[in-house]
Amino acid sequence: MIDDASNDDNSTVCMTQAKLNELKIYKGDPVLIRGKKRKETLCIALPDNKLTDDKISMNKCIRKNIRCRLGDVIMVKGAADVPNLTKIHVLPMEDTIEGITGDITQTFLIPYFRDAYRPLKKGDLCKFFISFF
Repeated sequence: MIDDASNDDNSTVCMTQAKLNELKIYKGDPVLIRGKKRKETLCIALPDNKLTDDKISMNKCIRKNIRCRLGDVIMVKGAADVPNLTKIHVLPMEDTIEGITGDITQTFLIPYFRDAYRPLKKGDLCKFFISFF
């Protein structure tokens, strides 16, 4: 069941350590999350023992990608063989770049992705639209 995240990271979801052990997922492993409308995204699993075993916390961006709301029941499983991407195609959403001047790549994209392990799924939305070459 989905709970609101205490952090604002678009790449992580949190579950109890007991739930991670039950699903055979280690801290920092990529997980595939599927919502009730069969929409999927990839995230990084982290432990958070403030939650109960039936809860998973994620931020609004992740919920938007899988088309779910707080309290919805979702499916979580470990994601095997997630490739390391060297190139992605990112399309900014029109309403997120209104009034911004300068080089968007240098200002937003490079700091967001540099030195960060961020699993991506084609079609993910939230500030940017992701597609692969």
